[in-house]
Amino acid sequence: MSIIRQSVFAVLVLLFGIKGYAIPIIAYGGVSPKYATAERFLELRNAGFDVCITNFGDLPTSKFIKVLDIAKQCDVKLFALSTELWENPQSTIALIKKHPALYGYYVYDEPAPNQIKQMTDRFLQMMAADSTKAFYLNLIPYYDEATLRMSGIKDYEAYVKQCVKIGVPQICFDYYPITESGIRSKWYHNLELIRKESLLNHRPFWAFALSTPHADYPMPTLAMLRLQMYTNLAYGAKALLYFTYWTPQRTKDFVFHDGPISVDGHRTPTYETVRQMNNELRPLLPLFEKAQVTSVRHLGKNTPEGATRMTKTPSHVSRLVVYGSQGVLVSQMKTEKGEYMVVVNKDYRKSIRIRIKADASVVEIDKRLQSKPLQEEYRLPGGDILLFRL
Repeated sequence: MSIIRQSVFAVLVLLFGIKGYAIPIIAYGGVSPKYATAERFLELRNAGFDVCITNFGDLPTSKFIKVLDIAKQCDVKLFALSTELWENPQSTIALIKKHPALYGYYVYDEPAPNQIKQMTDRFLQMMAADSTKAFYLNLIPYYDEATLRMSGIKDYEAYVKQCVKIGVPQICFDYYPITESGIRSKWYHNLELIRKESLLNHRPFWAFALSTPHADYPMPTLAMLRLQMYTNLAYGAKALLYFTYWTPQRTKDFVFHDGPISVDGHRTPTYETVRQMNNELRPLLPLFEKAQVTSVRHLGKNTPEGATRMTKTPSHVSRLVVYGSQGVLVSQMKTEKGEYMVVVNKDYRKSIRIRIKADASVVEIDKRLQSKPLQEEYRLPGGDILLFRL
């Protein structure tokens, strides 16, 4: 086994093996360095986040270390991201790698094919300096052929494989499916491709939800966040990320607005929506943490592009009927405690009716992971989830 492969294996063991690994909730665009106080980190923690990614830009590493000290007091961890880290990874990592509030290192976001060599070199230098942390590398999403061509991507699956090949211990991608016009057509296709590569390479994948409106992305509702986060979990995601926590400055291309925290540091209504979502997620994550997703199927009138239609009910379930135009996502997974069925309402606008008939051994699992008697019929709110132990 090569040194690099040994290092990657060490990271996998650390993050996903012997020492255990809770599914983190990560704030991309975390607490701004300008506002880095214990009060602001507690605010982030109270919104349900474990980890944040903040760009420290040209600020010195000494400033980042002081922020790490503050974050540690608030039980929050940080990814390192700065000019010094990228230009001098060995010396910078030597200063911070033992800090208990350091979660990992930011390698690259959405690299185009012509940037993969630079990304690979950067990752290998970081890995040589510290192989015990997480590494953030996020892939370009597959929205449509025109978008891929603009990035220089001819074959999306080949692009994913090329990025995975460098050895980062997880596959991370961002796809924001909900626009003012509805759900983008290739969302589930992306999830299927990423899940496939995750299984082939025995590496977990990480996935995003959108919490900061811009362009034709609307203000997030609880139903919108539910649909994204529960779908990510149903496909097997092992980390959940939000773009963003702190609202970014406007750019020539995008007018960002109403993220959980505004540009100038004030809470927006989105803060409470995200907090509610994370509070709902938190008790569920222990179930999904060690779960192995064995199948993902779609039940309803239309099967999304790249996805698989459910033609057979899971074991111990004799009948599953959905009344709603968008249908449901049905995921099966295994844990040490048994087999489970996950049902997600794919319509974030409307509740749907579900009828189920199953063996007497099948029980419902609520969002506190408590067992409840099976009902014959359920009304599932927009984007929401139902869990059953088979």
